[in-house]
Amino acid sequence: MLEQGALLAADYLVDAWRFDHGDTRSREAALRRALQGAPQENDQTVLGFRPTQQVVLAALLPNGERSTDAELGEIRAGAARHLSVYFPGSVCVALDGAVVALVPSGSAEEVGRSFARLLPELRRLTGAECRVGLDEPRRFRRSLSGRHERARLVAECARERGLEIATTREVQAQLVLRECGAALRGARLSTEDAEALLEPDAADARATLLTWLEEQGSAPRVAARLRLHEQTVRYRVRQAVARYGLDLDDSDRMLALWLQLRTSATDRRG
Repeated sequence: MLEQGALLAADYLVDAWRFDHGDTRSREAALRRALQGAPQENDQTVLGFRPTQQVVLAALLPNGERSTDAELGEIRAGAARHLSVYFPGSVCVALDGAVVALVPSGSAEEVGRSFARLLPELRRLTGAECRVGLDEPRRFRRSLSGRHERARLVAECARERGLEIATTREVQAQLVLRECGAALRGARLSTEDAEALLEPDAADARATLLTWLEEQGSAPRVAARLRLHEQTVRYRVRQAVARYGLDLDDSDRMLALWLQLRTSATDRRG
């Protein structure tokens, strides 16, 4: 009886799976158009989301410099299989070197916990190390232009902080710094002392001063971070003050200097 019941249930399960997955390509194409800001009139119907329904946009960013289409395809397939079980109706596409998933959920934390179960499986199946960025839940809109860029940026910030998975709240400070860096570059604003410290021959002074500012002038902590003697740290700071005309007591100037050095360091790591 159990065997007969299993065979009967299997037929229904396969039929349900075919119904849910039969139009996968159309849904992926609709999601791709929505992400690129060019939705068609019936794409909302194809995707199957209500205007009042909350969705989370996730970006899976491989750690490699550049992933092949085949690698991204494997990551997309693994993510799609996993999400279809825990979040029916999810859609995944490969776009701009990342895998983007549209997940029906009102909780980024809930989606994050699901990805925490997925990542070890992806490593086992594909050998890929991925970082996941999660945008905040929002109501579904026909055009999702800009949202996947934000999720990808969150994934990049997660990599910068050594996190596997991050929400926008968890990397808010890094997002602010990136926006400040973009504003500084766009306005072409830089102080003379920062420009001098960003020269190639100022690498030691730049690293020491940046760490000094981050550690609120604590020579022991700077020495521990840079693996230097405390006296070496103090000597380098005195040399930087004399050479670049710095005033460590001018909080506004030091904030501006730290911001320029910090965003420049982020750019070099990127």
